[in-house]
Amino acid sequence: MRKLFVLLHIIILVVVFSSSALGGNSGKGAIQVTAEPGIEILLNEVPAGKTTDFDNGLFIGNLDEGEYTIYASKPGYLPISEVLTVISNHTSELQIEMISGMLIEDISSSKKVRMPKSGAELKLQSIPMNARIYLDGKDIGKTDTFVSNIKPGKHVVKIAYKGKELQHFLDIKSDESLVVLGDFKKGKITSKASFESKKFGPEKIVLKSLSGRKPALFPHRKHQGMFDCAECHHSRDAEGNQVEYTEGMKIQHCIACHNIDMPNKKLNTLKLAAHFKCKGCHKKMSESGEAGPIGKCVGCHIK
Repeated sequence: MRKLFVLLHIIILVVVFSSSALGGNSGKGAIQVTAEPGIEILLNEVPAGKTTDFDNGLFIGNLDEGEYTIYASKPGYLPISEVLTVISNHTSELQIEMISGMLIEDISSSKKVRMPKSGAELKLQSIPMNARIYLDGKDIGKTDTFVSNIKPGKHVVKIAYKGKELQHFLDIKSDESLVVLGDFKKGKITSKASFESKKFGPEKIVLKSLSGRKPALFPHRKHQGMFDCAECHHSRDAEGNQVEYTEGMKIQHCIACHNIDMPNKKLNTLKLAAHFKCKGCHKKMSESGEAGPIGKCVGCHIK
């Protein structure tokens, strides 16, 4: 994955050393993270706490001997990852000086899972792809690009493509995740909550029918980042009539409604309902150039 770091400072100091024995914790070791307050610390990908003035950072005790990965992050600063070796009856110290800046990743072809990050996040996309992106006047690459560790507050996004420019103003909240899409066919930029946000549903859903046919793999979060929930989800009333989706509505499996008891015989199986909705939507979007049509069965169904 190509990574571009936009830095405001260029000094980082990471020092590791061992100190005196821990008298009361015989057989155990400890880690002292010495750093400014307000830094989130993960120990082997598990939250360990936040650095404070009182502790001159963060003290993590009662640790078994071995190697530990420390991940430090703070809004508006580049994350740091270091490996420390803990020795019995000793404290290993990690001194950190954070670097101010944003982490920018080209995700146009990447499928890697990112490490957790601090601060606000933006996923910047465009139709067509490979448009130039400017964040607060800085050229940060081309779409698709993921930007993290953004300080909360007001920001300006400009996306340029073949002499055309689209501009969008954002007031980003702390730890907010947004998808920003520059659509040059429609001539506008839109932003909505990211599919990477924790409040959203599963990344992928395997749809299994009662007939025992090959299940279909549905990229759920990808679609959440593009559409409102009501585009797909709905319910029914006591008489069996379709009811539009509303925020907070209980989400049920499609089979709960689309089964042999449904009066509409064109939609009374999961297969019929999915083919009607999925293939119909892709056909419509392919005509406008926003998505490709679903081709052969293997485009959705797992072998």
